[in-house]
Amino acid sequence: MMEGMETIEIEVKDYMSPECTCKIEEIAKSVAHVMDASFNPVTNLLTVKAHSGMVKSKDIIKRFKECGIACREGRTLNE
Repeated sequence: MMEGMETIEIEVKDYMSPECTCKIEEIAKSVAHVMDASFNPVTNLLTVKAHSGMVKSKDIIKRFKECGIACREGRTLNE
């Protein structure tokens, strides 16, 4: 685990086909301080790695809303 990182989980409410996985991940990575993102199209769960305390799930959700993608907060885990 990288020091000073946290994991943020976000539930994507809209159906996303497996072909859209990269798009979802790229949108998340476009938010400042997000280092990595991984989307599971089966569970619709986006897992984001970010610098601890520098980004909140609401920042990522706001970016998705700008793109017309509905989602809601999951949980944040400090590492």
